[in-house]
Amino acid sequence: MIQENYEKELKKAFFYACQYGAETYLAKFPNDGPFNKYEFLKSCYAGFKEAQNMILKELKKNQIHLKKMKNALKKVRGLVDKEKEKEIKNEIEEINYQNDLFRNLAFSMAWQMLGGKREILARFYTEDAGEKELSGIGFDAIIAEARKINSYPTQFGLILDLTSNLQIGDLLVVSGKNIQVIEVKTGKKNDEAKRIIKFYEVNQMKVTQETIQGKYDENFSKQLLRVVEQNKRRERLINLHSKDQGKDPKHDNVDVNLPNSIYPEEKYHDIILELIQKSKTETFAYTIIENIVNIGVYRDNMRFWGPNALKALNKNFPVHDIMSARGITISEPVFLKPFPEEDIFDIVFDRVKIYIGIDYDEFILLCKNLGLPADWSSKKELSQLLQSLPFKSKEVFSFDNRGIKIEDKSIKSDKLFLGMGLFGRIIFDQIRPSSIIINRKAFFDKI
Repeated sequence: MIQENYEKELKKAFFYACQYGAETYLAKFPNDGPFNKYEFLKSCYAGFKEAQNMILKELKKNQIHLKKMKNALKKVRGLVDKEKEKEIKNEIEEINYQNDLFRNLAFSMAWQMLGGKREILARFYTEDAGEKELSGIGFDAIIAEARKINSYPTQFGLILDLTSNLQIGDLLVVSGKNIQVIEVKTGKKNDEAKRIIKFYEVNQMKVTQETIQGKYDENFSKQLLRVVEQNKRRERLINLHSKDQGKDPKHDNVDVNLPNSIYPEEKYHDIILELIQKSKTETFAYTIIENIVNIGVYRDNMRFWGPNALKALNKNFPVHDIMSARGITISEPVFLKPFPEEDIFDIVFDRVKIYIGIDYDEFILLCKNLGLPADWSSKKELSQLLQSLPFKSKEVFSFDNRGIKIEDKSIKSDKLFLGMGLFGRIIFDQIRPSSIIINRKAFFDKI
């Protein structure tokens, strides 16, 4: 699917994003010496900067090519040339897949910058549709600011438009333990908006629809409120990162308590790696973990019909290609899995397919056995919950119009529904269900 030269460019960027820091540090400092965190971070940031330049170059090139292909598709549709139309559609699909991989590699750097704090990274996603334009005055200003930040060896600024799913702010900046989210603004109107907001802050006032009504024209008033909203989201993100609790960046009426693991998280990467090795001689491999997680690894022709067999083994509950997380899903990137590089790129380039499914009946049973009172909700209970939510319903897990609820009188809210994020951690982060359940029970016990 992926062209040979593209594979070469992705591997080079992968090296700088995921390997360069450790390799460069170890070349300078022997393993038996004391760990020098300052030098290690400098090496990592240097690799990130090089990777970012490569990713930016490839994405800009693909964005131009994609526009040409879409224009060509419009023209050929008018000629009713089905063969040519199919050829162009396949090329567009190829480019989109390539872009997904590079954007996921950019996200891999963010994952490392925030230490894999999935719950924080998830709150960067605002569900804005469409792909950001990597050109124009505004984007040029972001690049200029990133270069300024990245001229210092002890810090790194990631351009968030290079990812698919980090949508609050323009730059994520890290320097040691210090994290910043920066919005880059250009033009006189934005300068004026910043000045007015500062004036209100100094005088202990808030910029709201009511306090600015009638003072500015309609367009500038909207811009002022938009900047205030952006500032609020960034501040809440940083607060959550430092305190693990606070207001949700996207929803004013949602308080967040991040469920940090109280007990060590146990993962099953090692089992997947064993299956990958087995598939090299037998073309497929299968196992089940804790009688809940069904895993199939497939090569060659088995890639095409293996998932259907796995779904049958999984009681017809959905099964998921782990590469389906390459887009907006907030999960451990495949580039950071503890697998050999050869295996990572076999997965990335579709030479091997890994599907994972959860038997939700067995998951509920294990919850009960471990002291977490879980059960299927009724369709009516789920419907009532979804109607009351301040956020989009797809964040709540559901199957056949039922959710999984936790009913415990000791919990303040009396009834809680499990979210998609919890099961995403089992499927895409490869955390054992028992580990998830034990930690979630400990978290609920605290509240």
